[in-house]
Amino acid sequence: MGDSVLTRSKGADSLTTSLIMEIAEEEGVDPIELSPPLNTVIDLDGLKALFCDSKDGFVRVEFTYAGHLITIEGDEKVHIEVA
Repeated sequence: MGDSVLTRSKGADSLTTSLIMEIAEEEGVDPIELSPPLNTVIDLDGLKALFCDSKDGFVRVEFTYAGHLITIEGDEKVHIEVA
């Protein structure tokens, strides 16, 4: 595990899907096996709304999940690193 940067396609659903897939890859598990489930740590609908409703195109959200610092910036990149 280490620093990982994911470039994703635009769109709210792709944000959460890409985020879950990247965390699962870092953890070495199937996405449905993430523990705890990501939606118990962060409001995924709220996260999607932040990025979809941004008028200036720049939003930055940081949170920790399973020992990782997750940073989502703008509408293009998800950074995952060991916290």
